[in-house]
Formats: sequence, structure tokens, C-alpha cells
Amino acid sequence: MSEPFLPRHPVVAVHPKMPEALEEARDIAGFLGEKGLETATGSLYDEVLRKRLKSGEFDLLIALGGDGTMLRAGHLCGPADVPILGINLGRLGFLI
Repeated sequence: MSEPFLPRHPVVAVHPKMPEALEEARDIAGFLGEKGLETATGSLYDEVLRKRLKSGEFDLLIALGGDGTMLRAGHLCGPADVPILGINLGRLGFLI
């Protein structure tokens, strides 16, 4: 049996035009911080966050938003081999 995946360096990323997502991201980061996980937050469109993600600094991306956010997260995380946990805050939620 394989070992369970336990993230050590997660990042919570949001769509920049969803203000409610940023508040949720801060709540999630606070919760994870209480569990001993230093968690970054930011926008999927932030170039600094994207570079940090591509460099391997994070081992899990928690994406808050809608289907577009998930598509963007997949585009960024696929090449870096970083798993994504999606939380739907959009309308349809077809991908989440």
C-alpha cells in the first residue's frame, strides 16, 4: 500500500475578481496554520505566486473559484506536477 499524501507547503489561490474567495482563502490558510502548515495565499494571476508554484515551492494548490479558476490552476499545476484541491464558489461547478 502506498503512503498517504500529506502536504507540507500548500498555497490557497483565488480568482482576483471574486472578493469572497479571498476572504475564504484567508480563513483556510488560518485553519491550516493552526494545524502547523505554513500556507501562502494569492491570486492565480499573480506572477510572483505563479513563479513560486513553478519552482516547486508548493506541494498542493487549493483553488477557490469557478470552472475558469480550475482551468487556470490546471494549466499552472500540470507541468509542475502539483495536485489541486478545488472548492467551487462559482455558479455551475462542472469541473469541481
